[in-house]
Amino acid sequence: MAFIVDTHMHLLAEDLVRYPLAPIGGQQSPWSKGASLTPEQFIAMMDAGGVARATVVQASTSHGYVNRYTADSVDRYRDRFVGVVCTDPLAPDAPDTLSYWIKDRGMRGVRLFTTGGSLPETYWLDQPETAPFFQRARELGIPVDIQIKRTGIGMVVNLVKRFGDVPLVLDHMAGPRLEDGPPYHEAQALLDLAPYPNIYLKYSTDNLREAAKGQSTPRDLLRTLIDRFGPNRMMWCSNFPASKGEPADPFGSLVKLAQDTLAFASPGEQAWLLGETAVSLYPDLRKP
Repeated sequence: MAFIVDTHMHLLAEDLVRYPLAPIGGQQSPWSKGASLTPEQFIAMMDAGGVARATVVQASTSHGYVNRYTADSVDRYRDRFVGVVCTDPLAPDAPDTLSYWIKDRGMRGVRLFTTGGSLPETYWLDQPETAPFFQRARELGIPVDIQIKRTGIGMVVNLVKRFGDVPLVLDHMAGPRLEDGPPYHEAQALLDLAPYPNIYLKYSTDNLREAAKGQSTPRDLLRTLIDRFGPNRMMWCSNFPASKGEPADPFGSLVKLAQDTLAFASPGEQAWLLGETAVSLYPDLRKP
């Protein structure tokens, strides 16, 4: 059986007194309103769907920079989860805050949220003020997830030139336009990132759905990306519960979508895309 890792899902607290809402931008994302997802509930879904491990990513448009629910949940289930927190790299204490979550609370990555949900696109990612934060990420040896739109890819190029040894993971692959199909001229800015070895692509349920429109197919998209970036720099994520599948099996059907889409790929490629790339970035995923 394949070792499958979901590299991006969100837990949502039931107890909003202990774990308050504090969405980035001040407005909660519609998908999270009135919702909760406990680690126990998600582990049951993982078991039913054949998913061995998961990366719990802080729900930025729900709990914002208050990472305690993510950290406390991961603490209880380190045999199944690693945690990715969300912090403000422009804050005066940004490097020390990052060190706290990584060294003191045992989280294994950080996500920078420049846009998404109701938050308008912002362009601070490559500003000089973020350099101390990225320097600390380098010292801690952690990957940095980046949520940007395709119009922000230029900021990533600027970052790579200064921090080429910090793994940078593009959430949702920066939302490329895909309807034109192979060779994906409208996604050229994304494809042009392939020569930078520290850039990783996190392809999500949303990407697979977008790739089924127009002249594109999910198979065409993944074949193009595998050939450009290599399978060892790509990893799958469900984006659950922001993304959901069939009502009868809202998580398991997303796992099946990923597996079915990869039916064309070699066993070695499938192993990387479904689990091994994630383990290379987050070695704790391999621990029994």
